[in-house]
Amino acid sequence: VTNPIVSGIPVDNQAVVSPDAKFRDMNKAEWAKKAVINLANAGIVSGDENGNFRPNDYISREEFVTMLVRAAKKYNENASCDFTDVPKTAWFYSYVASASEYGMVHGISEDSFGAGLALTRQDMAVLCLRAKGDVAKVREAVSFADGDEIADYAKDSVSRLYMAGAVNGMGDNKFVPLGNATRAECAQIIFNLFLK
Repeated sequence: VTNPIVSGIPVDNQAVVSPDAKFRDMNKAEWAKKAVINLANAGIVSGDENGNFRPNDYISREEFVTMLVRAAKKYNENASCDFTDVPKTAWFYSYVASASEYGMVHGISEDSFGAGLALTRQDMAVLCLRAKGDVAKVREAVSFADGDEIADYAKDSVSRLYMAGAVNGMGDNKFVPLGNATRAECAQIIFNLFLK
């Protein structure tokens, strides 16, 4: 029986992975292979029904929050939230509600979570820092060439996660804050923060 899949995230925390979490397509993002395999073995990420992880696909806000809630072990099946775009019948409702209850997400507006939207790199950093809390500094801060493009609400998160060694730039000393985060990037940062 195939577990129901919505955008690569299984319902009811039933991971669909190939044996020993050896996804067929991780050759497309070798740099993230260790992170993805470790997260899969921990039940934090999963592949699709064909045994692919799709590492270079963009990730939606609800997919990322699901991964983050699992990694931070902050899931509460009885949690509730009032975001107008997160219906109680949605597969991700309890994950978004859990994240909201623990103060990890505040939405993109007063009543909207941003379900279905691609996750930006700066929001990835903000959500991760809220989920993790304090992080240890292992290197000095850096001034990204596109630092002025990082939203004010995300500047501290990006800086602290960089100094913690959890995130890096994208080449040419740029962070690309408004770029869409990929599944591989998200797996790597979650691995760096919660499993490394």
